[in-house]
Amino acid sequence: MKIEIRDARVKDARFVRDLAVESVTYGIPHTREVSPDYVRARTRKSLAELEMVVRLDPTFKVLVAEDVDKGQLVGYIMLDLKNEESSTGEPQVMIHDLAVRRDYWGRRVVDKLIKAAAEVTASLGLRYLVGEVTRANERTLGTACKGLGFEIERHQIVKICTPKVEPGGSPTAEPGAPR
Repeated sequence: MKIEIRDARVKDARFVRDLAVESVTYGIPHTREVSPDYVRARTRKSLAELEMVVRLDPTFKVLVAEDVDKGQLVGYIMLDLKNEESSTGEPQVMIHDLAVRRDYWGRRVVDKLIKAAAEVTASLGLRYLVGEVTRANERTLGTACKGLGFEIERHQIVKICTPKVEPGGSPTAEPGAPR
């Protein structure tokens, strides 16, 4: 098995979108009350214009992992090249999303994608490649910190609140928002 990492082409967008939709549910925090189907539909909608982004957006880069022996794509990483650290304002590259086909888990595909993303980051003259991982995603968190050289920089905390109910019984949330 020979895995190569390259810039995504427009024709790769369908693979990336389909894998993103398939794998997005792994990142749903256990504290959230939303159905996997809702999250998949939302992801598909958010990536509807991925072909255009791949072709025209210089601030966003998608790299794909290809098993060249089999001639098939097996993973991707999406990078926001114009991100800023929220408290310091320092420029950084943010990992927007990363996924690998399940049958390629444990085959070091993520390692190659992260190495390529780090090279992109350094080539831009930037020091920081960052990502967000759900606390429940222990496998990814362990791989990132133990094998890939990432450090935990901050924690996001959440408090579950009871929505205010208007007369008539409906919560005061945005229309269409999950409850």
